[in-house]
Amino acid sequence: DVASKVFQDLVSSDGSGVCVVDTRNQLWLPKRKPDLTVLPAHLWLERPTSRPNKLNWRVGVPASEEVWDSIRSLVEIKVKIDNEARGQILEYAERMMASIGFRYQERKNQRGRSFVNILLVDATRFEAYQFQGRTATVHKYWQGSLTDAGATSIKQFLLCNDDLIPQHVQDFQAAMLALALQFPEGAAFLGKGATAVVYNASRGDTALAVKVFPVEMAPTGRTEAENFRQLDLVSVIDSRNLPGSRFAFAMGLVGSPAVVPRDIPGMFAALSILHRAGWMHGDARTKNFVVVGNTVHVIDLGFSRRFNGNPPVDVQSDIFRLAASILRLKGSSEMDQECLSLVFAINRGLYERLDHVVQIYHEGGFSQELARQVSLIVEEGWAAHKNG
Repeated sequence: DVASKVFQDLVSSDGSGVCVVDTRNQLWLPKRKPDLTVLPAHLWLERPTSRPNKLNWRVGVPASEEVWDSIRSLVEIKVKIDNEARGQILEYAERMMASIGFRYQERKNQRGRSFVNILLVDATRFEAYQFQGRTATVHKYWQGSLTDAGATSIKQFLLCNDDLIPQHVQDFQAAMLALALQFPEGAAFLGKGATAVVYNASRGDTALAVKVFPVEMAPTGRTEAENFRQLDLVSVIDSRNLPGSRFAFAMGLVGSPAVVPRDIPGMFAALSILHRAGWMHGDARTKNFVVVGNTVHVIDLGFSRRFNGNPPVDVQSDIFRLAASILRLKGSSEMDQECLSLVFAINRGLYERLDHVVQIYHEGGFSQELARQVSLIVEEGWAAHKNG
């Protein structure tokens, strides 16, 4: 009854774009299960539950820890508010701020968010807290009864103001508008790479992936869109400059992440297509490959370029970076890291075999057969590394 009274009309025709997700049985926050999570409607994932769902709410979790900073509010419903309940929401705040603070420390050029809103509610009253900073100190606090005025106050609190909406959410909304795309049913978030955030979207009946680049990566995004068009590997449906010198493009390739070891042959086969076209990838890590149907495709061409007069070196760089990524070697995700030395350090025999076959691969014109030979050596190296 309390939940129905306070939250049932939270998402209405006001254009808030948020939803209430029932997360009571979902362990998404380390060792904790907040009752309800209020977040943008495109950033949640459905999860099964055996719990009665009388209000027909969405049941699930936030799409990824990467989007915790987009959560508007957490809600904890109690029979009676007491100090134990207050201690519980403090733990929620500490866990949330530890993650959000760390991620914004990594994103030094982005505007940081330093607040978490948490609501405590029982049968007759509520307490609303706004926690600040990595130590989760109380920045704002107010309380009230569950009158009509109180319910209005709660709604305003749960939706919060624009100062708490992270830039990536604003960029996504701007991209959807500029590209004339439709929001998908359910979660839109596909993942976050080194240069952009990727989302599901659609135009009419066509499923698309949209990549949204922050201001510091916008030039890379424009390069990637142009590379895709030149190589004709993926259809770039549309691209647009966004407010604040940001950039986005929509492409007709929506797949699932490549999986090790199943997709090792497919990743090297996809990379060989790029090499035969006279291009190097420049960031050939496992996360930059997706599977559509039974075929692996290469994505993220922001660092791709034509061979620089020395194809063997460019090809060797791609092959060893992908091998190091498959082996999950420390440092393989760092762009300035020489991956040949990483492979050499953990298995000299693997390094020598791989270096030899890469030369044959180059001399043989990057054929699918030779790409398969490369993948077999890496598969054997992966198995040995896993069992060693």
